[in-house]
Amino acid sequence: MVYIDEIQKSLTSRAAASLAEDPNANIADLLKRIEELNKLKSILSPNQLMRLLAPLCVGALCLACLAIALVVRVDAIGLRTPVALDSTSQSVTFVAESDWLQDSSINLAGGHFRADRFAVSFSDPGKAFERLSAGQWLEANGGNLVLHSLSVRKGSQATVDASESEQTAIYGTGLGGEIYANGQTTLRWSSPSQEAVTRAIDLEGQPPEILSLSTAADGPPGRLAFVPKASITIRDLSISALSFGREMQVAPADPRFTSTITAGTLRLPSVDRDVDLSTDRAIAFIGLVGRIDSLVVDHKISLRFDGDAKKILVGRGNGRSDITPSILAYLYRNQIVAFLFASFTFTWGALWSLNRLVFA
Repeated sequence: MVYIDEIQKSLTSRAAASLAEDPNANIADLLKRIEELNKLKSILSPNQLMRLLAPLCVGALCLACLAIALVVRVDAIGLRTPVALDSTSQSVTFVAESDWLQDSSINLAGGHFRADRFAVSFSDPGKAFERLSAGQWLEANGGNLVLHSLSVRKGSQATVDASESEQTAIYGTGLGGEIYANGQTTLRWSSPSQEAVTRAIDLEGQPPEILSLSTAADGPPGRLAFVPKASITIRDLSISALSFGREMQVAPADPRFTSTITAGTLRLPSVDRDVDLSTDRAIAFIGLVGRIDSLVVDHKISLRFDGDAKKILVGRGNGRSDITPSILAYLYRNQIVAFLFASFTFTWGALWSLNRLVFA
């Protein structure tokens, strides 16, 4: 505004000087420019600027709110996303939210199992050994072997793997279990010097002997491998993490994780969306809690899970996408009154701003 005033003064002085020299001088061009500057000053006056500023601010605010609702995920405002998962995979890893006990017996085919990095005690030390440390291994073949119980301690991570032919492996920390041995069984274990020791045990017609296995919650993960005679079913397991992955060595010193999911569907009930996992098999949950309704091992692992997560990612590498619902999608499906109010407010604000800018 000050700059315009200076120009006007300059033009006025020139017009006055021209008339002083020649009363008949043509100063129409100077007067026209002064008039145009007066019009510009009226447009740019403080009142007019405020009249333009208000609709501009309202319009910008409406657009910002719309962008936030479309782009920002519900986890940014502290909401969690309910999830329901049905999957088929070769392995599954979870963290137990509470102590869990599988007390239904599992018969072992061929009387075979192998335990690595488990502390093992034998009910009759005179027939075999008293105790093996976690640094020793144990194998059994023949006879009638039954995995009588299996437990996972709260906060412990465990993996169930069915990738090898007919063999099931369970490994992790904070694991425990009991194996009942009967019949004619051959035990092999490593001595403290890592030399193999073999002992044949004849338990025909006798009460079963008990092998008690356990791993420390803060120690190295133990691994128990066996071939079950029938499918294994785990139910009602509360967990605080769930993943499907296996480390693969693609090159020396270059391990990579690959998804073990072969098929499945991830449902997001809060926004009525289903995600087919047969195309983007890699999935990752952040801040997940819930319950495994059933986990069935029968040459593959069929899992049903219900819970909620803070964030959900699907895909791998550059193709990974965040499928956590946006705020707008959540409001549309769950808070219809808030959605309609927000829509009305945005529409009114946008139309009011446009009207003020066009017809100001």
